[in-house]
Amino acid sequence: VNGLGGLLVAVVIKYADNILKGFATAGAIILTGIFAPLLSLGPSPTSLLLIGSLCVISALLLYAAYPLPTHPKTPKSAVVRPKA
Repeated sequence: VNGLGGLLVAVVIKYADNILKGFATAGAIILTGIFAPLLSLGPSPTSLLLIGSLCVISALLLYAAYPLPTHPKTPKSAVVRPKA
């Protein structure tokens, strides 16, 4: 499971950015905290995991709802240079 998680993080970094890598890592922790007790692989989730999960999900929703505006690149031929 850890090896697969490492490969997924590498793919996210390659095709996305470091912020999404942080969200992917936090999501993996949340999913592990949820599924481990269901599969008898770990203890039940604590209140701290639930609060942290709520914070991460809220941050992800805010990040997706308000993306940074992208500025179109100006072609070099449109740049006006002052005469010396």
